[in-house]
Amino acid sequence: MKIEKKNVLLIVPDGVGVKNYLYSNVFKELRNSSNLEIWSNLSSDYLKENIPNYSNTVRIQNFTIFDQPILSRFFWEASCWARLVYFSKKLSNPTLLFNRTRSKKYSFLSFFLFLSRLLGYIISLNYVFILWTEKLSRFLWGGKMISFYINILKKNKYDSILITHQRIVNLNPLCLAAEKLNIKVFSVIFSWDNIPKAKLSIKADYFLVWSDLMKKELNFFYPEIDNEKILITGTPQFEFYLEPERVLDREEFAKIYDLDANKKWICFSGDDHYTSPYDPLYVQDLLESLMSVDANSRPHIILRKAPSDLSDRYDFLKENFPDLITFINPILYTKNKLNWDGILTSYKDIDLLVNISFHCELVVNIGSTMALDFATFNKPCIFINYNTIVSSAWTIDTIYKFHHFNSLRDLSPVVFIDSKNNWSELILKIFENPLEFAPDKLTWFERIVLHPIDEASRNISSAITS
Repeated sequence: MKIEKKNVLLIVPDGVGVKNYLYSNVFKELRNSSNLEIWSNLSSDYLKENIPNYSNTVRIQNFTIFDQPILSRFFWEASCWARLVYFSKKLSNPTLLFNRTRSKKYSFLSFFLFLSRLLGYIISLNYVFILWTEKLSRFLWGGKMISFYINILKKNKYDSILITHQRIVNLNPLCLAAEKLNIKVFSVIFSWDNIPKAKLSIKADYFLVWSDLMKKELNFFYPEIDNEKILITGTPQFEFYLEPERVLDREEFAKIYDLDANKKWICFSGDDHYTSPYDPLYVQDLLESLMSVDANSRPHIILRKAPSDLSDRYDFLKENFPDLITFINPILYTKNKLNWDGILTSYKDIDLLVNISFHCELVVNIGSTMALDFATFNKPCIFINYNTIVSSAWTIDTIYKFHHFNSLRDLSPVVFIDSKNNWSELILKIFENPLEFAPDKLTWFERIVLHPIDEASRNISSAITS
């Protein structure tokens, strides 16, 4: 007896969603197990050319996305702020309050946010008030927008919808339309640090999470979500590292980027300007320290900027240390920009990132999941843990108090560097015995992401189509 395939709609509202769900095996698994349609603001020509294993049986559509009505946004902002206040008190962790919308001073938006936060403080006194405010925000989207999506969903007869980013509040009328039609909506949790940020913006039926740890976090921060509605699937973004055909020969990789294959390479993985405004100064500390190392054993720095960092803030390093640093930036798709959220990296950038992780000895950054990327090859990560300048606007002392770093508790999964004077000594020690440093990195990896990591795409597809 032939089993009829379900009709699945895959909504990809940001560049990371394209990378993790269209470039990965998630697409292939869903294509094989369902009648698949994709909604994206990218051109269909680009997706057809860049999605691996693309098939003409998959439909790709542009679709309308509405701006959030101002009253809906007001109550949504109030509820987000209320959640941050409520849980910062419950956990005695004020760093949760850093996860808020910001604006320029003396603008309409700043006044708007000020008023919404006044309301947020009031409703934070009782969790039930927060839930009521969120429900009111969804109600205020209005019937016309919801009816617009009802007509589309009825026409295409979808059985389930997968949204690859839980933070796009503009998708709420679509979710409400699906609810009226009894279409199951699945949402992926975007990243390991997203749950405490009070940005679970859409109303989904099921949430796909990376691990048991993330499920417990969702249980804690959103107790109204039924436990059986939270499905542990893993995340597909680490599957690429288990595909050996992506790795170039070291000599070939060195030739492409004008590197010395005989030297050891260190990757400095930059954050965006907001997350880490002083990254260039940390790189400078590292380079200055390496100048004291004998030239024959001196490692070379590969700088990879964050995909969203289009600034020139690192350029002075190339001028001052031309023989010590090479910029190998993410390969971006620049012909057409996603106008929902984020920058889109090219499919070729996956191979680039895999090769950087494979050929470098270690990675350096401030609290990034690049530590997990390198852990796939059992390579250590150095987390920077000192202030390079004194600033009231940003301090390293705050960073590792963020709630998601509780996952490091009782483990030694990374190496912390606590002074600019320790760079060269620490790095040379790691080179001598890399397995002695960050001995719990694989244990931490298993805590953060469901293993085996190469089953994530299959798990996600099975959850959507079962």
